[in-house]
Amino acid sequence: MMTMHKLGREGDQMTVEGSLMGAWATTMYINPEEIFRMVGLLFTWKVIGYMCSLPYILIKRRFNKKGKKSK
Repeated sequence: MMTMHKLGREGDQMTVEGSLMGAWATTMYINPEEIFRMVGLLFTWKVIGYMCSLPYILIKRRFNKKGKKSK
């Protein structure tokens, strides 16, 4: 599990700075071939469907939090 803090670029690689397991600071380097593979993983029907429903999920969560506070 990784928490991402910053995306960047170093030369021809993409960098992802974050922390692993909430404890170890790390920087990952992703080469261009891996970027194309990652983009291919993102464009599946399940992921596209999730991204389209994301605004509704966020609205639903916001209303659920307000309902719990008023009780």
